[in-house]
Amino acid sequence: MDYYALLGDSIFKIWPKRASFTKPNSSRNSRAAKCDAASSAAVRAALCATSTCAASASAKKRSKDTFPELKNLLGNSMVNDPVGDFIIRLTNAGAIKKPVVSVPFSNFKMAIAEKLVAAGYVSAVEKKGKKVKKTLDVTLKYDHQGSPRIQGVKRISKPGRRLYKSVLEIVPVRYGKGSLILSTPAGVKTDKEAKAEKVGGEALFEIW
Repeated sequence: MDYYALLGDSIFKIWPKRASFTKPNSSRNSRAAKCDAASSAAVRAALCATSTCAASASAKKRSKDTFPELKNLLGNSMVNDPVGDFIIRLTNAGAIKKPVVSVPFSNFKMAIAEKLVAAGYVSAVEKKGKKVKKTLDVTLKYDHQGSPRIQGVKRISKPGRRLYKSVLEIVPVRYGKGSLILSTPAGVKTDKEAKAEKVGGEALFEIW
């Protein structure tokens, strides 16, 4: 018996169809590859930028830790407390035997410097330059042994916390061996001058 004749075309109806093969979309794969490459490049750039920033911050920290006196002498380009910066520069310059300190000029700092000259804490003060490039050069004072006349300073009134003293509140600094510098309606005065003239004002700083 011819079994193949009996089956006829039915054998082809039950025979599993061959799975169809779809050709991959080359343009889609190309776009995906480009996206992956761009993402990798962006990640590498971000890592490089982070490493560079970290190295720069580390270098700045090492410079500040190694040369603190240089930081104080040069000051900050955006000083929030010009008076505090000024007196700290004077103190630090004296500690390293620097003869002259140059600071950005202002009329207020000029008045303070002139009062320090009159009180015997610095030798001289001079304005130099023109317009926005004006500077204030302060010549420091030393004794015959080379010790600086300015041994220390203490900021009293600050930009965020103003402190005023009346005549009765003005007391001698370090048993009279130091001075309190005040900004009064009559100008910049020492504590002795303010008491003699019976005026009070903003207590800027103590110096000895």
